[in-house]
Formats: sequence, C-alpha cells, structure tokens
Amino acid sequence: MNKLYTEGLLDPEYEGMKADVRDSRVMQEVSGFMYGSYAGYLTKYNKMLKGANKNPGFIAMAPPKGPTGERNIIGKHNEIDPGRGTAITSTTKNAAQITKLMDYFYSKEGALLLYFGIEGDTYTMKDGVPTYTDKVANDPKLDVLSYLNTYVGYVSGWPSSMMPEHYLATLSDEGRKGNALSVPNAGKKKVPALHFTPEELGEVQSLQRDINTYVDENMNAFIRGKKPFSDYDAFQQGLKKIGSDRLTQLYSQAYERYSNVLKAKN
Repeated sequence: MNKLYTEGLLDPEYEGMKADVRDSRVMQEVSGFMYGSYAGYLTKYNKMLKGANKNPGFIAMAPPKGPTGERNIIGKHNEIDPGRGTAITSTTKNAAQITKLMDYFYSKEGALLLYFGIEGDTYTMKDGVPTYTDKVANDPKLDVLSYLNTYVGYVSGWPSSMMPEHYLATLSDEGRKGNALSVPNAGKKKVPALHFTPEELGEVQSLQRDINTYVDENMNAFIRGKKPFSDYDAFQQGLKKIGSDRLTQLYSQAYERYSNVLKAKN
C-alpha cells in the first residue's frame, strides 16, 4: 500500500472517504478498483457512468490468490450479522407497538412490504414472484437499490431477513457476475461471533479502542511514508505494551467456550 500511495495509485483521501467523494471519483473516471464482491457497486456505478455517456467500465474479477494459492473472501456476513441491529429508546411510550412493527418485518408479508413496497405501485406479482415495476427498475437516474432506499425504505441498513428475489433484482448483469464470482471464492472460513462475560467485555472494549487507534495511526504513517519500515519491530513492541497479548488471551478464552458449545451440540 505504501508503494501504491507513493506511485499515486492509492487515493490520498483513502482514510474515511465518504460516499459522495467516492461517487465523484468514479464520475471523474479516476477510480481503479474496489475490493469485495461489490455486486451492488458494479450495478450503481456502471449505471451512473452510462447515464453520463461515459464508459461503464467496472467489471467483476475473482479475488487475487494469497501466498498459498488460495482465493478466499473472509470479510463476509454471518447468517446473523452482529454488525447490524436496531434499538428502542428507553423514553418511548410505544415500545410494544414498535416491537410488533419490527417483528412484522420478519414475516412473509412484512418482508414483502419492506423490500418491495406497495403492490401495483413499486412491484407486481409475476408467476408468484415479486417483480419491480418500471418506475423502480428503469428509473433514469437511480439504480434499484438507491430507488428503494430513497422512496420505499432504507433497506440497506435494516437488520432483517433479506429476500433473495430483492437482492438479485437489484443487480445488473455485471453485478450478477460479481455475485457469482464471490460465491465460490467465499470459502468455508467464517469468523464466529464470540461472546464475552461482562467483565471481559469491558476489558476487551478498552483494549480494542487503544489498539485500533495505535494501529490506525501507525498504519497510515507507514503507508504515507511518514514512518520508515525499519520502525516496524518497534511498532510491534508497542502493541505488546498496550496489551495485544492480553486481548489475544481474552479472545482465546471466548473461542474456547464457543468450541466447547459446538462440541456439546455435536
């Protein structure tokens, strides 16, 4: 990454680049690649470029091989994604009603409303399959997902059980190729959602906060050439001083409990 940055191939605003800046880079045709399946981005950006009479040149690629020759995408979601959730404030007077509404979105009818909107307006049923109407599927400016997020409901951020018909309908042909490439390369490695005791959790959160700050600061210094790679050993020693060994121990304990539960079930 330092080499990419030095040669001008890594955007100098890579830290915390917001969506509007990224969109602007794409429309200026200066973005080279993005990591992940990015089936949605293949759909979104190619439509944006085509609408501006520019080359819709994003294509899907298999992930590069690692040092063992393995192609594997580790950054994938679990069936239950701990990174998504919803909450009800303690001051609400309608907690029961809100809970019923959230529960409704997990029913067949609720999921259809959440992901497809109103029948006859944003979708119709064709051979038993919900299908977006032209106003959604062929909007001149917005791709399907952007249209839904803008006019139906913010489906991208709702912690729900996604309908396959919705997901596939949001993708262009190139987006489906990206999705198809990511599936066989996802591999079977899956980082489990580990659980900590209340005492462990407080310590884990404190250690992670300090370690993440330290790593981010040093990583960016190495990438931007502000710190020489001869300082890498000192960087690793700094991690140990902050408590990386203790954090590893806490995660190992939680993983051991997780493994024991799996063994008991089997």
